[in-house]
Amino acid sequence: MKFFVAICLILLSTFVAFSQPDTILNIENVEIFGHRAGSSKSAGMSVNEIDSAVLSSQKTRALSDILAENSTVFIKNYGRGAFATAAFRGTAASHTKADWNGLPLNSPMSGVTDFSLIPVFLADELSVKHGSASLEDHGGGLGGSVSLQNSANWTNQLSVSYLQSIGSYKSYNEHLKLSAGNSKLQSKTRAYSTVSANDFTFVNRMVGVWDSISGKLVNPLDTNTFADFRFQGVIQEFYAKPTRNQIVALRYWGQSVNRSLPQATSFEGSEDSNRNRQTQFDHKFTSDFKVISTKSSSNFSLAYSSSSSVYELSNLISGRGFASVIYAKSSEKMALARYGFSYASKRNLNVDLKSELQHFSIQNIDTVSNNGYTRARTDASVVCSADKSFNDRLFLKILCRQEISEVKFQPIIPYIGLDYKVLAKKNIFLKANFSRNFKQPSLNDLYWFPGGNPNLLPEKGETGELGFRTLFDLHNYHIEGELTTFRSDIQNWIIWLPSVKGYWQPFNIERVVTQGFEFSAKISGKISKISYKVVGNYSFTSAKNLGNPMVWGSVSYGQQLAYVPKHSGNLFAQFQYKSFIINWQHTSYSERFTTSAAQIGTRNRMYPYFMNDVAFSYKFSIKKLRLSADFKIFNLFNEVYHSMLYRPMPRRNFLLSIGVEF
Repeated sequence: MKFFVAICLILLSTFVAFSQPDTILNIENVEIFGHRAGSSKSAGMSVNEIDSAVLSSQKTRALSDILAENSTVFIKNYGRGAFATAAFRGTAASHTKADWNGLPLNSPMSGVTDFSLIPVFLADELSVKHGSASLEDHGGGLGGSVSLQNSANWTNQLSVSYLQSIGSYKSYNEHLKLSAGNSKLQSKTRAYSTVSANDFTFVNRMVGVWDSISGKLVNPLDTNTFADFRFQGVIQEFYAKPTRNQIVALRYWGQSVNRSLPQATSFEGSEDSNRNRQTQFDHKFTSDFKVISTKSSSNFSLAYSSSSSVYELSNLISGRGFASVIYAKSSEKMALARYGFSYASKRNLNVDLKSELQHFSIQNIDTVSNNGYTRARTDASVVCSADKSFNDRLFLKILCRQEISEVKFQPIIPYIGLDYKVLAKKNIFLKANFSRNFKQPSLNDLYWFPGGNPNLLPEKGETGELGFRTLFDLHNYHIEGELTTFRSDIQNWIIWLPSVKGYWQPFNIERVVTQGFEFSAKISGKISKISYKVVGNYSFTSAKNLGNPMVWGSVSYGQQLAYVPKHSGNLFAQFQYKSFIINWQHTSYSERFTTSAAQIGTRNRMYPYFMNDVAFSYKFSIKKLRLSADFKIFNLFNEVYHSMLYRPMPRRNFLLSIGVEF
């Protein structure tokens, strides 16, 4: 609680300034929501906007949980509060790009994003772009991208909301949001704190003890010790309208992370051995200046981010106390400048031009072994796109992306996509696209010591998609559905493997082919006095290693890549009667293998699991005060499951939240 009191005192002066009355009389906006059938801006693209009901009901959770439960993205989770990465369509975690208001979130050092450190509370909007749809914002997103956006509510005068949660394993969450402003100036402040001892118990199936009486091998009951975590952060946003056609946005996100990394379930040593802890401090700034006219708009952005972290692995030594085996310090800094221009003609033709310059520097050192590296890189890109609609039936988009890395021009990345309305009076659309993509190795891939491989080749691939999308209203029901088939042929796929030198190294796989299909559906409506909304996703993914069998072995050639489920799906259902709301969330994954040999065995097969969560909410008002109470049950049927080998996950657990808003 002291954390939020300090934040409130620091920002008090800001809200006093906004409390001055505006001389302009504002009439409250009336928002009319509709569903646009077709758009040339996203022609051929598969984009999933995460439902606002999901974001509203899951404020206390991490982005990794929301993506796993409400999209076809596969999350590799090392445990509750631990490292979590996202992968689309059978690709690797480094093939998923992420950004916050245009600022890249992928680590320039590792090339991946830890989605467990991104709170849902952070963003107003969340969109998931599959495959080639990511090319508008990023190069190298061979799988897709995740985008978080914040925006201003120009009608807001003053609002305050506070959410307090208590849950299993000594878990406590606090979320505070303060908003104030008028039609010219808006401020929005968010602060959050998540703390958990994370000491759940589990049956350790990786360790066996012979029972002398029964003569059977018994799996002991174990505790997830030394797994506590604490995340705290502040997000400050300022928005201004100097004139009617100008918008200025300034945003800051600061976060501190302190977490223990639990021992693997296969570890049979002392509890005082292999103690892991990570601390991290992040600062992110974004600024935008946008000018809008009748036919065109331009936007200039500057952004900066810095991250410093310490990872320590220690063992207890008799007579000396805990001694560090590894004490690794890393620092990542990135600066970005971007300019975008859009023009819309009277003939339904839109032209967009985006240019970007990005510079980042890395320092990494293990103070125990005195090994590490220091590197910097400058990248630039130019994206030109044009889209046009023809008689509201045919929508066409073409895009060309040119990237420059270290003053070297990379291969041009093209995209062409279309939406075609099959029937003039029915919203049934044929969708198709074709594109290429290109991704440079990360700095860790090239320079990590020991193991970096400076001879790695860049990854490149071609992707094709074909599908149908429909939306229509039937009586009191609104129905949306989309089916997309995809195929990606990727050359020089980068993968880290154990080497004969005793440590891991990255290598290129000559060829990997991922293909399959995705299906999503949404239905909403009202039955008597009950409003409901049901959203479902399903994906079938084949991701096969087609590299040289003389190198990878015949048992791996043509087999599914490690940790890629062939089948995955989820279903979200919400039912509301007056002030009562019930949410049900189901998530399923088929079996996964920890090696591409796909051999069935205890230590290389992750068995399928079916996860179910349920939440009960009640909201009511006392004059201008709005109150809410939520009770969530996670893992309702007490499933035993793992996302990563040797990493335990909790059984049935609970969370109670109380919220107040005015």
